[in-house]
Amino acid sequence: MITSKAEIVELAISVSLLSLSATLLNLNVESDLVNTMYFKTIFFHPLFSVISLLSEFYICIILSIAFFVYYRGRGKGRASLFGLILALAITYLAKEAISRPRPELFYSSHDSFPSGHLSGITSTFRPFINSRLKALLFTSLIILVGVSRIGLGAHYPSDVLAGFSIGLLSSLSVRILMRLK
Repeated sequence: MITSKAEIVELAISVSLLSLSATLLNLNVESDLVNTMYFKTIFFHPLFSVISLLSEFYICIILSIAFFVYYRGRGKGRASLFGLILALAITYLAKEAISRPRPELFYSSHDSFPSGHLSGITSTFRPFINSRLKALLFTSLIILVGVSRIGLGAHYPSDVLAGFSIGLLSSLSVRILMRLK
């Protein structure tokens, strides 16, 4: 059961962003934006590479397990780990179902839509956003990951929005299920 206004807002934002990303996916208008951003941000590519590396799924898994152990399998640690597992499962299924190729600038055999980096990092850190300072820090990190993935030419903006939405929805779902227990 959703019990707070913040959760209602979070749900509305994530569903809206998911709808926007699906619309962009169908319109197929993002290639020029990715090409432009790639060449305008080429100076930042080493930084973008480091940011992307820090948001790899195995790093998120290690962090979530560490949080789970630190919090002794309760509360935020459990929400982080189970939210990540749910987000990765949804992301995998969506990638298999949609099979959208990556932008031409980025070679990879993996599909593009949605961004696993964004769904992973969002679901890992969302349970820890409980103050303005943490909200600023974690939201900045999540935005940097999204910008880096587009700037490196690895994702379209709709991939990033969908990954972020999946991470938020997974985190919210786990928090709600934990309360029902």
